[in-house]
Amino acid sequence: MNDNENIPLMWTIPEAGEKSGFGAYRIRQWAKDGSIISVCAGRKILVNAESVRRYLETGIPQGISAAPKAENQSGGRISAIPLK
Repeated sequence: MNDNENIPLMWTIPEAGEKSGFGAYRIRQWAKDGSIISVCAGRKILVNAESVRRYLETGIPQGISAAPKAENQSGGRISAIPLK
């Protein structure tokens, strides 16, 4: 079995824009709002090619922010920690 079968195809923002026909700004926004799956690799953002394809076909967000968010104990707010 080839180990490369489990590695997803990832594109840089410019590559995703070129292959999808959308601008780099739009791809970056989709990555930021969770519409497509993305990861940061140093200063570069890599987007999952399959999630871009699925998002364009269905319009259903594919990224992490598409999942329901669990609330933390502070009710989603950031609380100050008193200094000693």
